[in-house]
Amino acid sequence: MSWFKIKVKNNGINMNRIITLIYLVFISSLIFIGCSELEDNITTVSNPGIHGEGVMNLNSPNFHGNYFDKWKFSDCQNCHARNFQGGLTPVNCADANCHPALNIHQDSSGVFNQSSSNFHGRYLQTNSFTDCQQCHGENLAGGLSSPSCATCHSAISVHKTGIIEPASPNFHGKNPLSGEFVNCQSCHGENFTGGISSPSCATCHSAISIHKIGIIDPSSPNFHGKYPLPNGFTDCQQCHGQNFAGGNLSPTCITCHSSIIVHKSGISDPASPNFHGKNPLTGEFENCQQCHGANFTGGSISPSCATCHTAISVHKSGINDPSSANFHGKYLANNNWNLPNCSQCHGPTYSGGTQSPTCLTCHSQPGGPEACNTCHGNFNDPTRIAPPQDLNSNTVTTAKGVGAHEKHLYTNVFGKTVECETCHTVPQSLNSVGHLDGNLPAEVDFNGLAIFNIAGNANYNSSNVTCANTYCHGNFEFLKESAGMYGSVNGQFAYSAPKMEGNKRSVIWNKVDGSEAQCGSCHGLPPTGHVDFGGLSTCTNCHFGIVNAQGQIIDKSKHINGVKNVFGY
Repeated sequence: MSWFKIKVKNNGINMNRIITLIYLVFISSLIFIGCSELEDNITTVSNPGIHGEGVMNLNSPNFHGNYFDKWKFSDCQNCHARNFQGGLTPVNCADANCHPALNIHQDSSGVFNQSSSNFHGRYLQTNSFTDCQQCHGENLAGGLSSPSCATCHSAISVHKTGIIEPASPNFHGKNPLSGEFVNCQSCHGENFTGGISSPSCATCHSAISIHKIGIIDPSSPNFHGKYPLPNGFTDCQQCHGQNFAGGNLSPTCITCHSSIIVHKSGISDPASPNFHGKNPLTGEFENCQQCHGANFTGGSISPSCATCHTAISVHKSGINDPSSANFHGKYLANNNWNLPNCSQCHGPTYSGGTQSPTCLTCHSQPGGPEACNTCHGNFNDPTRIAPPQDLNSNTVTTAKGVGAHEKHLYTNVFGKTVECETCHTVPQSLNSVGHLDGNLPAEVDFNGLAIFNIAGNANYNSSNVTCANTYCHGNFEFLKESAGMYGSVNGQFAYSAPKMEGNKRSVIWNKVDGSEAQCGSCHGLPPTGHVDFGGLSTCTNCHFGIVNAQGQIIDKSKHINGVKNVFGY
């Protein structure tokens, strides 16, 4: 190093000082480079001209952001260092005024690796999307030249200022979702509770966790119908709209649930315009069954309709088919004909209520469904209200509920038609005391002709199905001394004894096979105590207009009617 001691002076220039200055610059450069964070494989920057005039001007063709369609971050790192905080050049790209998020891109492999500490999603734990928008653009679709975030995040454009403000055009609820909620889950997590770094959607949307794969698959554990709604349908309305028709952009629930619009505030209040009973049902009750279950007892988690409507389970497929197990008539028979439950929806007169179908289409007889022949008798003939069929749907006469009803009321060839009140207490209305509130079989309570004359001890034995001591079957007495005048004729002429009387028969109620007692079995021909004027053919001499010479009753209204009907009197 002794050559530095040489003193050189040329034209007044001290060359020694010049050489020393060069030496110092060289040494400083080595120290600067040695202390920088440049990697060993430094390459030559191919186009350093971008750092000329306009490099920081967005409107300039030399704006540095315009070069990222040609270069990668590794090109910038040659000078600005791996962490973009200066390196060979003192310019810090990550300055808070420029690119505060830039340091997440220093490891090109880790930026997309969720397990990496440099994963870009972790940056958003403490920062906003504004940092990203500087390079990736306002709508995160790439900006001037950056990669589009929508390559991976198709729903990313929703994350602008106003994202959680319903009045804002950038409100996330107004953004169409493609691929269901998978896009949201990529950041907000599988269960939408925040994932790695995103806010939890459940902060506002308590029902959001149901929107997983399988949401519309009834067999999936993620099926939305299995999700309990802590706030009723309000949770759904946040996105799907007040009337569930889709809100701003959500799918409409009505695609599958045509009756969903009934579930608004006031659904259970009859005075509310939103009362479910005022909502027209299409497709019968299938729409309700989707959520409330096949038997309307709640399905997976829906409220049970039977809480208010105890008869609701009757409304299944086959409701109008008498041969079906779901026929509504069978349900009513098994539930003591509780028709008031039907009137809850079908109206007090069963004409349809607010929206329900009218029952009067089928029950066209006076009284509608409450007519007698709805439960017993011939449903298609309102004049045939007595069995068959009986309350257990029996039609054979051997059935206790059927028996000789038809013989007494419709095909009686011997006498006056027997009225229902002769043997039963006839209710004034469906819900009269003693009608529906008793147990089968129906009670027998003899009245009228059944207990006429001396038949006050008439009785029915349900055990052996017999009637005894009724006037109708010969329990009568007529005293000679009480015989009246028939015109100018004293009725005592017909007596052969102090009294005439019948045979006081006991009859088997359900024996109607042709072997039952025939005419002449209730009283003799003539009756005991009656003068025999020459046999059956002579009856017509005194009882003309009632019986003919062959002994046949020709006017049933005047036989077994409590009157002797002699000589027309």
